[in-house]
Amino acid sequence: MTTVVIGTHDLRAALTAVRPHAEKNADFETFRRVRLEINAENITVVATDRVSASLAIVSVWETEDSLADEAILDLTPEQVDKILQIFKAPKDKGDEPSAILRLEVGDNFFTLTDVSGLPGIDGQSMTQPRTATDDAFPDVPHLVARSRSGELRWVEQFAANGDRLAAFRIAGVVYQQPVIIEARTTTRALSITVGESFLGVLMPITIGEDRDVEMKEWNAAWSRRLPDPTQPPRGAIKPENEAA
Repeated sequence: MTTVVIGTHDLRAALTAVRPHAEKNADFETFRRVRLEINAENITVVATDRVSASLAIVSVWETEDSLADEAILDLTPEQVDKILQIFKAPKDKGDEPSAILRLEVGDNFFTLTDVSGLPGIDGQSMTQPRTATDDAFPDVPHLVARSRSGELRWVEQFAANGDRLAAFRIAGVVYQQPVIIEARTTTRALSITVGESFLGVLMPITIGEDRDVEMKEWNAAWSRRLPDPTQPPRGAIKPENEAA
């Protein structure tokens, strides 16, 4: 049994920010999950749909059992939704959480219990069967670390899936921080940072020759439609010496 105590708001933020990056297609069961990697200091919450990847950390406040080097709990998207539906919490006002949960991970089941009240008087509790751990699930923290290594580089063009790009907006809303996007020399992917608790990776999509030709045609069409950028803005007041 692995048992840790964590902040409710902290867990909700991590699950909400990471959940959009889990695979939606049921045919790809390996990726249709949110993984919790649990150690004595943090729970690392990760997900990937192979185009984007996300990682958020949740601080561990107490451990009630001896922990292995790292315990793993895989959640289905439906289990994540149920956790977010059941356990609500106000935003933490200080360094310590205003509401706390006890997470117990057994061999076949896991249980979340609200332990914010007096000792021995627990609040809402939820027990769910464990999803089988899939060893084929990628090492997302390593993927994120690789995307953040190397030197910053200039990117002239980056084509991305709009839905995957928009998924990072949720992390910005949850953590109330700007979404920082960087390109590094070690990978084609973009590295994403939101505040101190969220990291992500976004892969580009390939632009084929036919689409590249179309894009050049579209750019030429836009150049014809848009005003001449070398001229003053339309409606701008001309200097007196230029007035007709």
